[in-house]
Amino acid sequence: MSRSLCSVAALRRIAAAVGCLSAIVALHPQAARAASDALKVVTVCFTVYNGNDSFPTPLYGLRYTNGAQTGQTPAIVLVHGYASSTANWDFTPNWSVARKLVQQGYVVISYDRPGFARSPYAGDPATLGTFYQRDDLHQVVMQVRNGTYLLPNQDSCDPQVPKSQGTLASPNVVIVGHSQGGGIVQGYPGAYHDVAAMIQTDIGGPMIDAPANPIPPTTPTPPTFPPDPRVPVPPPGYAQFFNNRQACEAFNVNWRGAVQDVIDIACDPTQFVYSPNPTRDPTGAPTAADLIKQTGPVHVLLTWGDSDVIAPIYNDELQYRFWLQNCSCDVSRMYLPDTGHLFMVHKSLDLWISWVTTWLSERGLAPTRATAAGAPTIVSSPSLQPAAPTPASTAPAPSAIPLSKPVASVKAAAPTKCVVPNLKGLTPAQASAKLAKANCELGRTGYTATKRVRAGRIVRQNHTARVRLRPGSKINIIVATRARS
Repeated sequence: MSRSLCSVAALRRIAAAVGCLSAIVALHPQAARAASDALKVVTVCFTVYNGNDSFPTPLYGLRYTNGAQTGQTPAIVLVHGYASSTANWDFTPNWSVARKLVQQGYVVISYDRPGFARSPYAGDPATLGTFYQRDDLHQVVMQVRNGTYLLPNQDSCDPQVPKSQGTLASPNVVIVGHSQGGGIVQGYPGAYHDVAAMIQTDIGGPMIDAPANPIPPTTPTPPTFPPDPRVPVPPPGYAQFFNNRQACEAFNVNWRGAVQDVIDIACDPTQFVYSPNPTRDPTGAPTAADLIKQTGPVHVLLTWGDSDVIAPIYNDELQYRFWLQNCSCDVSRMYLPDTGHLFMVHKSLDLWISWVTTWLSERGLAPTRATAAGAPTIVSSPSLQPAAPTPASTAPAPSAIPLSKPVASVKAAAPTKCVVPNLKGLTPAQASAKLAKANCELGRTGYTATKRVRAGRIVRQNHTARVRLRPGSKINIIVATRARS
């Protein structure tokens, strides 16, 4: 697996262009797959069509369970950021977002987005922008909801590897996005309306109009660092985000709350993941502000580290107020003390897990607890070594601020009937939004090669238009792909 690095100047260019930057990814050691007898980690494979592609892209993923989960257990889908992969969610057996969530009783699934780590992309990497990656996530979510993802017989999603059909369908899905992944999930509920909750971490977004921060941040200008020759060289169309360990630490870490063992993994320059760069969204694509206004009755939690270099607290509060005023959803927010951009490498991780579990449970998305004796619980790293920056890194970030309480807003009225709309000729994204307005849901998506309908458009649906069904009924669709000449 590879990781991502580049110069500080490149950091600034990417931050301005993308608006969100993810922390670095780590090696996914095989030892991390054996934390406890009850916890089980299996490789899973998803299939997506990115943008207007006529060819499928296999996505590598991992599914975490502990034996207690059923079809009623909420599934949490983890969406990594720039220069990241599934490994960001599972650094060690005892320091892992994925494992700590599954130990609470959730089904947890992480995946490598197209063009990242173990999900190579055969098309133009410039098409892997937020808009299309959001649609890729939608295809993953539908496969999780319907249990249609595949289980390979080895740790690979290569098309040549034999696979069997998955059997665990998880209709209640929660999406969690970090950094650039947070930008993807930020607009997701407004585009697709097929998840129960969305959790955004360590990223900015649309803000209400307000005066400039009266107390501007005092973070010193990061020093430049000599390139590390061990950093993997990216192929054409891709970029490395940091150029060595010190740059990774300076961007991601608040040393007051850091876990040294985990940072050593996260900022190992030999394992940096390169990323598609630059990317573009199609002309006329909806903005995050547009989509937030279409969120509707979805639970939303915004979380930040109190010392995140790309999401200052003042801006975070303005973004929170934008959500409150525009989303018509149940929105809450929290700050993690002594925490930098890569919240997964800080001691506050257990606080984040506890908060998320409580927040979801209060909204009807409680985990399925294991009942067997000795069932796993949240564990901390057995030895939290004193953390310190690698020489020439930056100084610690400012001290923490207190955790905020959830704030709820208006809840939508219960739907009446699902009145099936005409979906033919629409894209799956357009169909999903139209179905949500009609009190229906998007069901299974199939594909057929045809020259009569533009690729990416719906050819058939399993219920005719204007039929009245029970609320939440699933409407299956067939989408056109480009026919071979």
